[in-house]
Amino acid sequence: MGFDIVPLPYSEAFTALQLGTVDAFTGGNNDIYLEYRDVIDYAVQTRDHLDIQPIAINLQLWESLSAADQKVLEEAAGATLNWHWDSLVERDEKVKIELEEAGIEVINLTPEEMGAFAKLVREVEWPYEETVIGKILMDKVRATAEPIPE
Repeated sequence: MGFDIVPLPYSEAFTALQLGTVDAFTGGNNDIYLEYRDVIDYAVQTRDHLDIQPIAINLQLWESLSAADQKVLEEAAGATLNWHWDSLVERDEKVKIELEEAGIEVINLTPEEMGAFAKLVREVEWPYEETVIGKILMDKVRATAEPIPE
């Protein structure tokens, strides 16, 4: 896609942008771009990152719960995550407007560019992520991911 990627500690991103050590960043949602509005000129919409916080429980504690209690917690967690997802999608659209109002150019990838980006992520990043989070979770990602734009 024409980018030279350099890993950088997130805590250093603002200063690196401010000093011109790096030209841009990725790995955050539009709220992060908005926080960086004083040091960025554009926000490329790769749609590859939308923060949604996981709900976790200690396995030993989970296994000590009755099946009925596990079901209640699973349903509550699912409802919470669905609400969070919906609110983030809505918030993301509002922040795009705020970015433009702040003078940030919001760049939406063409279907061809999005397809190239998605293909690269699936070929390179997904196999790595499987080593981090495991096959079960990555299979869920694969099952729910949108098809690559043609």
